[in-house]
Amino acid sequence: MRHDEFIHILRGERKPDGSYTPGMYIMEEEEYRAAPGLNWSTIKNTLVSPEYAKYKERNPIKATAAMELGTLIHSAVLCPGTLDTEYFVPPEITQAGLVWEKGSRGWCAEFEGKTLGPYKTKKEAVEDFPNYSVGNLRFAKLAEAKKYIQTIAGDRKVVSSFDHNNAVRIRDRLYNKDRVAMKLFNKERLINEAVFMWDDHVMLSCGETVSVRCKAKVDMWDVHESTVWDLKTTRDSSPHSFVKAILKYQYHGQLAWYADGISKMMDDMGIALASPSDFGVIAVEVNSPHQTCVMRLDDNFKRLARKCSRKALQLWVESDNSGEWSPRHNDVVVMSVPTWVKENEYEL
Repeated sequence: MRHDEFIHILRGERKPDGSYTPGMYIMEEEEYRAAPGLNWSTIKNTLVSPEYAKYKERNPIKATAAMELGTLIHSAVLCPGTLDTEYFVPPEITQAGLVWEKGSRGWCAEFEGKTLGPYKTKKEAVEDFPNYSVGNLRFAKLAEAKKYIQTIAGDRKVVSSFDHNNAVRIRDRLYNKDRVAMKLFNKERLINEAVFMWDDHVMLSCGETVSVRCKAKVDMWDVHESTVWDLKTTRDSSPHSFVKAILKYQYHGQLAWYADGISKMMDDMGIALASPSDFGVIAVEVNSPHQTCVMRLDDNFKRLARKCSRKALQLWVESDNSGEWSPRHNDVVVMSVPTWVKENEYEL
């Protein structure tokens, strides 16, 4: 079967009432977030406690600089054609006539025949000196210059040239330089950044089985190799270090959620074709030279991942059904001496 034919039979349908049938979709992030269904980002927090998960759902965190950089890198690598349409590198805001004068030991500026300053720091001068330039345009205040940049950016996200160039370098590394990653990213039968929706079935502790709509936005599905891949940015991509991040942030459960979700979606649609059987992580360092490690989870890790994924879903559905979002502990915890503490630690 040709790749385009395969993609066609996977496509779901958005109904007039706004609901979605099980299937694959290409949609913007806003539409994905608004679509009904549980996703991994929501249910994974039940592994801390159901109470914590419900709190995080009601109080989502604001994106950090690291998270925004990760999103930029994802766009550059997985959807290269959207980098210029979704992001904007602004022209530099310059300030004419600003000079360091040794005599006054500070920054001074000439403006309309007047000398402004001296300022102790260049930052103070830039904030106060009323002559800012963006290309051939001049503005009296820095805020006006920034507002102009936002206007020409439109709906695009304003990013620094440093972050933009960093993302492009990482894309070049994965597509053209890293020999292991190159074999993966230059394949034809890849499905990137697609949304998958399916119906899962959970048996409650009371014996009742409930149907739950689920969804996922998957970084990469290598159809030919039946493998789901997730792209992660990190400070250290070495396996012995990154495995700690996998377990700390439940990346393995996320991968199982993706792979098993696609399999359930295909079952829902009655598609008797190979579904993902393997999953792994592409870890790339955010700092140059952007060392990369492609890691595929072995069978033991996959079993653990699936237990992680199912437990998170079970806890969420049980809590949602009962209305009881339990805390991490409901009783006094008895503390024991950790195995790594030496017994003669406090002997005189």
